[in-house]
Amino acid sequence: MGRVVIAIIVLGIVGIAVWAAMPSSPPLAAPSSLPPLKPSPTVPAARREAAQPPAPGAAAAAPAPDASLDAKIDACLAAQAKVGAARAQRGGPAPAGQPSDAAVVSAACAPLYKQPACRDAMARFDEPPPAQRSRAVLQACARAYCGELPAPKPAVCAHPDNVPDDEQQFIAWNELREAILAHDIGAAAARRVLSPPDRGR
Repeated sequence: MGRVVIAIIVLGIVGIAVWAAMPSSPPLAAPSSLPPLKPSPTVPAARREAAQPPAPGAAAAAPAPDASLDAKIDACLAAQAKVGAARAQRGGPAPAGQPSDAAVVSAACAPLYKQPACRDAMARFDEPPPAQRSRAVLQACARAYCGELPAPKPAVCAHPDNVPDDEQQFIAWNELREAILAHDIGAAAARRVLSPPDRGR
């Protein structure tokens, strides 16, 4: 009988200890009743960068305008002015062994012409014998451009393989040059090139 009483006392002490260890208020929510956490979405790096606004001053690269055209025109006009001044000072053509006046101007203005055959003939103006130089340039440029120029075409386009050798050659070149420059660089820019300071002839 004594053992039974002792066992009841021990069980009572253990029950009191368990009761004292329990929290005084229930948890806010049982773990099983909470909604499952959603994993944070992973946005690909390319999409994240595209969504971000561009940094200040980092504008999209746009094709740059042909700012070099003014520089090409300036170089052409400067060569004409230089040749005009040198010709007036010496009272005649360039001395033997130096580039001719026409070659200096032709090489400086050649970059304004887009067709390689015409541009190269101008850059190599002094290579043919003197009597054939201007004829070679006129013929090369007529062959390169007459198929592209709009009507009415320059007169030399009617016979690009038979260009004149007299004073008509100078007239034919001026007419062809005006049409080519208007076609390649525009009428306004062409007027700048075709109205240089007086350089004599």
